[in-house]
Amino acid sequence: MNVVAPPKAGKSWLTLALAIGVSTGGSWLGKATAKGRVLLIDGELHDETLTNRIGQVATQMGLEPDHLTDFDYCSLRGSSDPSLDVAKLDEYMGPMAAGEYRLIVLDPLYRLLPDVGEENSNSSMTRVYKQIDAMASRLRTAIAVVHHSSKGDQSYKSVSDIGAGAGAQSRAADTHLVLRPHAEKGAMSVDAITRSFPPTEAIVVRRNGFLFEVASELDPKNFKRSSRNSRRASPPKREWTTREFATEVVGDTGLTKDEVKQRAKKLGMRLNVAERLLGEAEANGYVRRHAPDAVTKHRFYAEPESSPTPEVAQAA
Repeated sequence: MNVVAPPKAGKSWLTLALAIGVSTGGSWLGKATAKGRVLLIDGELHDETLTNRIGQVATQMGLEPDHLTDFDYCSLRGSSDPSLDVAKLDEYMGPMAAGEYRLIVLDPLYRLLPDVGEENSNSSMTRVYKQIDAMASRLRTAIAVVHHSSKGDQSYKSVSDIGAGAGAQSRAADTHLVLRPHAEKGAMSVDAITRSFPPTEAIVVRRNGFLFEVASELDPKNFKRSSRNSRRASPPKREWTTREFATEVVGDTGLTKDEVKQRAKKLGMRLNVAERLLGEAEANGYVRRHAPDAVTKHRFYAEPESSPTPEVAQAA
C-alpha cells in the first residue's frame, strides 16, 4: 500500500497509528485490524524523536508500554551506511523468517531510493517496486510505503495521479491511498483505489492531538482549493468505478475495444484510463467479450448487475 499526502500533512502520524493498531489488534480509521507483529523503518526521524512520537501516539490510544511487545522500530537517520536503499534493506532482512511480521512500514520512500535512477522515471520506480514486491513475497508480509504528493493543488487530480514522480508508483501498489486537504481547517479527505480488494468509500479525517479521527459529517469531495487557481480551475474529473464504467460506457450494444475507448474519450476520460478500467471490469465479471470467429474483432458487453434466478434462466 502507498500512503501519499503533501509534506507536513500528518501521513507519518497516520501510518504510525496504523502500525500500532495492527501490533495491538486495535482499529484504524474506524476499521478493524488483524493483529500481528509490526516493523516500522523510519528514514527521516532521529531515534529519540521517533521513540517520543511512538509514546505520544500510544498514550493517546490508551496503551501502556507493555502493550507494544509486538511493535518493533528502527531509525535509519544518521545510518553508517550511506548507500542504504530498498535493495540493501532487503539484504539486511535476509535472515528474517517468513511470516515474522504481518506489516512492515517504510517511511518515507524517497529516503530509500537508489542513487541510480530517478523518482520521475517509470523504469526506475518499477524496479524499486519490484524489489518491494519481492521483499513482501519472501517475508510473507504486507508493506506500507509512505510517500509525498507533488507540489501544487491536488484537488482536481484523480487518485491514481497523486504522488510525486512516475505514475508507476500508483500502478505498482495493490492499494494507493491518498490524503488531500479538506476545506475545513485541520481535516483531510482520504480516498483510495485498489487492485483486488473491494472499492473503498472516501472519508474525511480530522486531527485530534496525535491521532486522526473520522469526521463522518464532512463531505470528502469538499477539497480545499488553491485561491490562486480557483477562478481558472476546471471542474473535478469524475472517478469511475468499474461497475459504472461497464454500465455507462460499455453498455449492452456490443462495442469493439476502440469504440469503447472513443466513447470513454467523449466522456472526458483518458484512453489509458479507459483501457485499464475495461480490463478491470472484465476481470471482475462486469464485462464479457464475444467474437463469433477467429477473425472478427471482439465485442464487449456489460453484464447485468444481478443474475437471473435459475427458473428464469431455464425458461430463457
